[in-house]
Amino acid sequence: MKRIIITLAADGSMLAESAGVTGPACLDDVALIQALVPHGTILDSKLTSDYYAQQAAASDDQVTYNQEQDRA
Repeated sequence: MKRIIITLAADGSMLAESAGVTGPACLDDVALIQALVPHGTILDSKLTSDYYAQQAAASDDQVTYNQEQDRA
């Protein structure tokens, strides 16, 4: 099952993980998360071995964001 797991930290940062996807398809989730958090900034991005896998196994690719407040 494909899913996106989002963890919010007390400091306002969030960790988003793509699960249930292998290969470059997980990068589509990064674009989706960016659209949902338009004022966020990507601080770090890590690809796991599942990104390079050719099988349909679960993926745990991680992207760390810093949510900035809209001050307009």
